[in-house]
Amino acid sequence: MARADGGIDRDILGDLLVRGQVDAAHQGAKSFSGPLGTPDESAKAAARDVTSGTTAAADELARRSSQIASRTQRRAARTAREFRLTISALREIERGLDEILDDLDAIAGTLGRLPTDGAMIRSMALSAVTGQAVLTAAIAGAATIKGLTHTGRWLLPVFTRIAASVQAAEDVIGLSLDVAYGAAAAGTATAIRIGRVQVRIAGRLLTVPASTALSIVGGLTYVTGWRAAMAAGLLGSTTALASGTVASVERSLRNAAGELGRGILTDPGALDSPSEWLRGAALILRNVKDGLDPDAIEDGIGRTLPDTGLLSYQSILALFSNAWTLTGKSDRSIRSVTPNRAQRAQMNAARDRYRAKLRAAHPRLSNRYGQLSTVGDVFANAGEIDALGENRAAVIRVMVNHGPPVTLTLILPSTKDWYSTSKVPNDLASNIAIMAGADSALLRAAEHALRSTMKDLRLDPSSVAVMVAGFSQGGITAARFAQRYHRDFAIKQVVTAGAPVARIPLPEGVSALSFENASDKVVPRLDMKRNNETKQHKTVRGRAGGHSAADYAETALDQQAAYARHGSVQRFLAKGGDRVTAHDHYVVRGR
Repeated sequence: MARADGGIDRDILGDLLVRGQVDAAHQGAKSFSGPLGTPDESAKAAARDVTSGTTAAADELARRSSQIASRTQRRAARTAREFRLTISALREIERGLDEILDDLDAIAGTLGRLPTDGAMIRSMALSAVTGQAVLTAAIAGAATIKGLTHTGRWLLPVFTRIAASVQAAEDVIGLSLDVAYGAAAAGTATAIRIGRVQVRIAGRLLTVPASTALSIVGGLTYVTGWRAAMAAGLLGSTTALASGTVASVERSLRNAAGELGRGILTDPGALDSPSEWLRGAALILRNVKDGLDPDAIEDGIGRTLPDTGLLSYQSILALFSNAWTLTGKSDRSIRSVTPNRAQRAQMNAARDRYRAKLRAAHPRLSNRYGQLSTVGDVFANAGEIDALGENRAAVIRVMVNHGPPVTLTLILPSTKDWYSTSKVPNDLASNIAIMAGADSALLRAAEHALRSTMKDLRLDPSSVAVMVAGFSQGGITAARFAQRYHRDFAIKQVVTAGAPVARIPLPEGVSALSFENASDKVVPRLDMKRNNETKQHKTVRGRAGGHSAADYAETALDQQAAYARHGSVQRFLAKGGDRVTAHDHYVVRGR
């Protein structure tokens, strides 16, 4: 069940994996039986006109079944080939990890033998105290490497199980398709009565309404497609992460080997020095740790992820987007709402709780709401609209700096509902769609809010400068908004916080300012690529802070000097006696 504060509970997996398949079956049944209506409607229609009704039902079933079989067989064959290629790549990764772990084992073994190797100890030109310190360091280093190796050994069976699960999933998919083909073929070949079809399944004849037969085929097909898309998407994501990790560690080990090699060439006698061996082992260990750093892994994924094919970023996201579409939850229709008195009271209470919480944790932000004198104010407003809307409505705020000249800042909310029952446009469905490069309900809501504000204030969309900003999903959507609507509005600046936007190309004339906090290790990396540092796009990295709008407001306040001269941010911020007004728009999904 969705939480009002936009959080995730333990039932999220059940909602995604179980509810997702149920919704896919329902959507498939509805889609395939649509031309014939419900079973009762089919029976009534056939009773009115036996000949035309039953003939139409038979023809439709035959046509649909034939199309399904040929289309799904081709898709299944293509998916099977891609699965086999991916499994091979996964096993190569497994072998590479195994070799790295063997090398680490050997290093740990050498360090572990050092305290008991009398000859090596006697050869040390060290005092007893220093010698003991070296031995202690060696033992600690060996233990650390052993820990890393143990973790790696634990990961290998996981990769093996993933490969086995994919093969099993392929078998299940094949079996499901066989059942669907059998039901469809049997349905076209058996006797037809008034509005009903006899279907042979597992040797038994069942008499069902024609639309029910189509519903069975449709449900099976959609569920099969959902499972295939989800399995391939998860496999692609896991493989990308694994290959990026291996590439990162391998690069770090090569750097260590190069440094050790240069040292030996400079001083060949170092090979006879136990202290140099210890230094080399410490260097290798340090480089392995560097290779496992999230930034290094992200860079490794960026270097290994192909531009095309099943394992390309866009293909992986498209798979998840396709799965979501099959559940019928990708509807992008929206509608504006005006909160009634009770709803307004709920929203104001949520906003007041949020402000009270921030007064204690972030006292500097207690008076930043409704202001627009710094970029920190932008993120303070982003946090407030999240609190106002919760999972009841998406609140989109348009800040108007009356200048002169007049400028507009469009502030978009973050994800506030992760469940399939969502009624707001800033939910998981929009997250998937916007990252896959498709249209989203939140994108449409943003366009509606900006256009409505301009209409109310009688502003010309082609001449009034616009800055689009957001935290998390709001930031992703802000970048997509600039990409999609730069010809409809005079968009000059994008500001994002904790948002994966490296793969969203911005149009010429639009600058981007991104913030990524030190402790925000996951969300900004979901696009598996680091932001390009260019004149057009600048990234400010916070020295502290996690994934929250308030933390990013603090970062923006602390590091104003880092972006003071970037792009056109300053033209949107209020100065001196500039009057600023906030225009809030409340939007829900149309379904």
